[in-house]
Amino acid sequence: MGSSPFKPIFEKKRFRCPFYGFHYAGLFKQFVDSRGNQCALFTDYFTSCHLDWIGEIPDWEKCPMNNPENRERIERVKSRSRVYPEEFGKNGILLADWIDYIMNKKD
Repeated sequence: MGSSPFKPIFEKKRFRCPFYGFHYAGLFKQFVDSRGNQCALFTDYFTSCHLDWIGEIPDWEKCPMNNPENRERIERVKSRSRVYPEEFGKNGILLADWIDYIMNKKD
């Protein structure tokens, strides 16, 4: 792995979770920056991060949504879904690249 080759337009503090602060627009296979604490893996409704609820720092490695079923879903869509974090501008990046970027980001 290592550090991601993708560089943001500007730096933004992010937690170590690629789904924190995003809404999943399934029809368009897009993850849109919601600028809050929303979890994009709750696709039926808008809800905040479970770890936030219990006063923990959001971290994909500790998240109850990081389970075999969701990992399979993510594998199926990560090479064709785009993420639109505000720090990467209007074109966004592939979900696979976003996951690599956020999980290897050094703050």
